[in-house]
Amino acid sequence: MLSILIPEKIPAHNKGEEAIFLGICKTLELQGIEAKIYLYSEDPAYDGKRYKDKAEIITNTLIPNSGLSRGRKLAHLLRSGIKHVTFLLCPRNIRKKIFKDRLWQVYTDVDMVILGHDNAFSFTHNFLILFCKLLNKKVVMYGASILPHVYEKALTGSFTKYCLEKLDLITLRESKSRDFLKKLGLDISHLHVTADKAFLLEPVKKDTALALLRDNKIVPGEKPVVGMTVVHGSGVYKRGLVRYKDPKEKYAAYTGAMARVVDFIVRDLGGIVVFMPHTIGPSREDDDRVVSYDVYRRIKNKTGVFVLNGDYSAAELKGMIGCCDFFIGARTHSVIAATSMGVPSVVLSYPKDFRTYGIIGDMLGQNRWVYNIEYLQDKDLIDLIRSAWNSRHDTMRQLPGIVKHIKEQALLNGKLLKDVMDKS
Repeated sequence: MLSILIPEKIPAHNKGEEAIFLGICKTLELQGIEAKIYLYSEDPAYDGKRYKDKAEIITNTLIPNSGLSRGRKLAHLLRSGIKHVTFLLCPRNIRKKIFKDRLWQVYTDVDMVILGHDNAFSFTHNFLILFCKLLNKKVVMYGASILPHVYEKALTGSFTKYCLEKLDLITLRESKSRDFLKKLGLDISHLHVTADKAFLLEPVKKDTALALLRDNKIVPGEKPVVGMTVVHGSGVYKRGLVRYKDPKEKYAAYTGAMARVVDFIVRDLGGIVVFMPHTIGPSREDDDRVVSYDVYRRIKNKTGVFVLNGDYSAAELKGMIGCCDFFIGARTHSVIAATSMGVPSVVLSYPKDFRTYGIIGDMLGQNRWVYNIEYLQDKDLIDLIRSAWNSRHDTMRQLPGIVKHIKEQALLNGKLLKDVMDKS
């Protein structure tokens, strides 16, 4: 059995992250790879419950939480870095006496380390690569995206190139990241463009999904159903509406604009709007239900507008999204769920997010329907939604064939990983 450590959080509160993790598991299973997975978590009780049959939870990592301030990130890295260096310097017989947390035992016993499952690959990951290679472990970047602004400085880029060249495998989920790493100086023959593992998530059966919607008093078929995700604690929101400097003014502008979008859908398209939160915490800022209700309060005609308030699994949520006639999402993986179910969609993002522009735009061929939230104007967004709505039948005909190919590409992650194993 292959033992794998994923020393970065894949929180099940975020249903896109849950979909990615289950997709990772599927890439291994379909290659016949029996794996014992160790997964870092900041909420072991919740993640342990969601992933109980898939992973053992550990509670320490070198990687600082991306939500921390710069000072707290540096403090975490210093404390944890000292421990990691000490671990390397200690003789094996001494390590067991000093380092008793589960993480250190896993470092000793594990066969492979998977990094960069999402666009979570940060500068700190470079140190983890070097640490794991000094322990003679296989290290792979698995279906990642790169955020280029992290590596803009020459020294940062050079060090990252040096570290990435030590990886045993690099798979990327879109071509933009490959092109950037090529520009950074990596050998393009070592860069494999696959696809996002979340495309592989199996939704619940349609009858189950319809029953869940009926439990929320939503009956598809009577009117067109438009699903929607709105966000607050995400990069999409934080990098959006750049003309606003005051946080309260920015939030008011955002919720007001999204409320007017809903009013347009109800009034002009005759639709039912269902807010489908794709992240539900653990913090209030990261709970899409909070901002959904804030938008809801500003909608003029609330008849036929619903907010899903439950804690649904990624498979349940994907099943419900698949019952929609149209989808508008500010989370990339909510739109991956929609498009992989053949639902025409508009996605809100910003140009430096390679995930959205690379996956939804380029790979799915939906560039026309990617809206730049940096300059959000509800009139422009409504015009785009109207165009996408009018083109929805063409989109529905195109998506199945494209998604079939993307799923095949996502499965390539597992094949390439197995090749690494077989060469060992």
